Amino acid sequence: MAARKRNKWKILFLLLLGLNVIVFISLYMLITTSDTRTQTQNDNGTVEDQNEFTPYMKVQLTEEQLNNILKDHLKDQPYSVKAASGKIQLNATYHVLGQKVEASMDFRPEVTDDGNIILHQNNFSVGNLPLPASEALALVASQAELPTYITVNPSREQVLVELHHIDFGKEYRVKAETFDLQQDHITLWVGK
Repeated sequence: MAARKRNKWKILFLLLLGLNVIVFISLYMLITTSDTRTQTQNDNGTVEDQNEFTPYMKVQLTEEQLNNILKDHLKDQPYSVKAASGKIQLNATYHVLGQKVEASMDFRPEVTDDGNIILHQNNFSVGNLPLPASEALALVASQAELPTYITVNPSREQVLVELHHIDFGKEYRVKAETFDLQQDHITLWVGK
């Protein structure tokens, strides 16, 4: 009977020792294994993890092809976006006191180092009345229901289009390489 108690304690001790070894090895692996993800800081100050990007194919578009994609993608939206005259134009019609009022914004696109696009606002007008860019963007940020991949920064008078957040297939992402509307040269990468 005494031998049985000793074996029970011996087995429990070995189980506890084995559990400690497994926990120690797991912690060691978590600490020493490098992570393939990188952290980037958005223009709005938030830190976000992104997996490394592996490009699979290069897509080159003209201004006309981009406009066809934008028209198809935004067909159910109360506004239109198009590329024209070397800039991105956003147009919308609002009803104010029973009258239709046209609102228009012009942006100059710029590709960021991480493959997203910053749209720098050139001008904004409601009807024939020009408005300050920061106030116009503040109004857009507070009133418009924008997709999650669009971040409006009124103080910098810019809009960030985070291409890697656009749903594109199951696991695929898009990154911009060039976005030169003056030269009619738009290059995008599709990858994982």
